[in-house]
Amino acid sequence: MSESRLARESRDDNYFIPMTDLLIGVLFIFIIIIMAIMLNIDELENSNKDEMEKNAGLTRRLERMSVINDELKQKIHELYAILTTKEARLIVLTEENETLRKVGLEEKEKYLQNILNLQNKINKFLAISNNIKKELLQKVQARMKQLGYPTTIDTENGILRLPDNVLFQSGEYVVTESGQKVLDVLTNVLEDVLPAYVWQRKGGALQCPREACLEAIYVEGHTDKKPVQGNLRGGIRSNLELSSARAIVTYQSFAKHERLNSFVNGRGEKLLGVCGYGESRPVKQGDSQEDLSANRRIDMRFLMEAPRLATESLVKDILK
Repeated sequence: MSESRLARESRDDNYFIPMTDLLIGVLFIFIIIIMAIMLNIDELENSNKDEMEKNAGLTRRLERMSVINDELKQKIHELYAILTTKEARLIVLTEENETLRKVGLEEKEKYLQNILNLQNKINKFLAISNNIKKELLQKVQARMKQLGYPTTIDTENGILRLPDNVLFQSGEYVVTESGQKVLDVLTNVLEDVLPAYVWQRKGGALQCPREACLEAIYVEGHTDKKPVQGNLRGGIRSNLELSSARAIVTYQSFAKHERLNSFVNGRGEKLLGVCGYGESRPVKQGDSQEDLSANRRIDMRFLMEAPRLATESLVKDILK
């Protein structure tokens, strides 16, 4: 009986030993599970902490962005106000510019009209001046013809022409006796005709009896293109010197007459002047005796004054 119980107890003890181990193993596994759970909780807490910090950072960023956004809205509002002001100013400036443009166009039209008026006045004056000059030349020519001394005139250029063979011998610059007679007759004609075409002193002031008066009368000497042969009287060696000498003695013949020499232009300057051109201004281009003879001449060139300063006020208006 005792043995049987001992055997049974021994079997029971053998049974509880594995159970104890099993329980210890389960307990160990449970402890491990608990530790794993604790670790996971720590990791979760850390993760949540990081997320909270991130969320806090995002919140701060959002707050800063909100402040910046408010500032930008304020700047936009200010810029819009400035833009509105500028736009209103631009509208005003555009209207002013349009007004100025219209005024400018009106001034331009007025300016162009003044220029046109001045041009018309000048053209009218020149036409009248040319007609007066033509009339003068025709009167002198007609008077000389009546006295038996035919002359040639060029009304376009205002010239009374005297062939040199009427006044000088070949190669000479001293006026011949017959040539001097022609010059004396021409002087008398000019003294008779010119007073109607020159400025006159009245009451201490100069007045023009016509719409236009003479500016100058040039005595011009011309030769043909043949060179001077040898030395002529007075040491003359060229056509220029010969033409100048002939022009000078012709001028002196006129100037010695006090009345003719007293005629003046609108500035009170003497009308008579002199110049020599040699062969540089031929009226004929050929080499025939007729052409060469035509180029040897004394021209009296009548120049009319420039457009009268009756247009001075208009010029001043334009210059303004």
